[in-house]
Amino acid sequence: MLKTLLHEWLTLGEPAFVDEYVCRFQALDSCAVCCAGSLEGVAEEVIQREIDFHQRLEQDFEWTVYGSDQPSDMLDRLERFGFEIGTKEVVCGLDLTSFSPPTPSGIRVERIKSPAMLADFRTVAEAVFSKDFSYTTGILAECLAKASTRQTGFISYDGDTPVSIGRLDKVDGGICAGLYTGGTLKEYRGKGFYRALVWERIRYAQELGAKIAWVDAKPTSLPILMRLGFEPLVETWPCEKRF
Repeated sequence: MLKTLLHEWLTLGEPAFVDEYVCRFQALDSCAVCCAGSLEGVAEEVIQREIDFHQRLEQDFEWTVYGSDQPSDMLDRLERFGFEIGTKEVVCGLDLTSFSPPTPSGIRVERIKSPAMLADFRTVAEAVFSKDFSYTTGILAECLAKASTRQTGFISYDGDTPVSIGRLDKVDGGICAGLYTGGTLKEYRGKGFYRALVWERIRYAQELGAKIAWVDAKPTSLPILMRLGFEPLVETWPCEKRF
């Protein structure tokens, strides 16, 4: 059932461009490319075409390589074209059609409903990931202003102290909801804050009508997500091209 739903989601996606070789996706804060079919015999030509296209736009982009992509040496080819190969991730999914999140653990998790809460989100995100989160915070602020569920922020608190954050990405009318930017301050890890954040995002995804929750899991979070019921589906590698 889960793989059927995931296939349906991929089929119903709305790429900005698609042909026999690639799909291009334009999100609020990124551009991404993935293979739409086999690139056997044309891989280098298509890679150069995508580089040229995004360079004309002066737009960095990510080429997401899936473990099933052909040819099987896509990572090596992209690296030769100057892409930075990121850490392997695993796309995991959870069928929400018959799933009931556990009863809340007592940990306070708040969905961001006012601009004032964005400061807590940004403080934790920058401490966890050691990078500037002004852009992501700006997107969350924009979605708040428009009452859009395209991206929603969540915060776990220890008392009044924000200690863990995450986002939910849900396109209106879409069947999938993505869990992003999950992170917890080092001194609070292993205490249930991340888990509580996962359940709260899932509850909200179900309220929005999602049938499947998915996440690109890094090696550190994969065991946790599998214990929570997520099913690993396919390995992926984010490959960044910057101009």
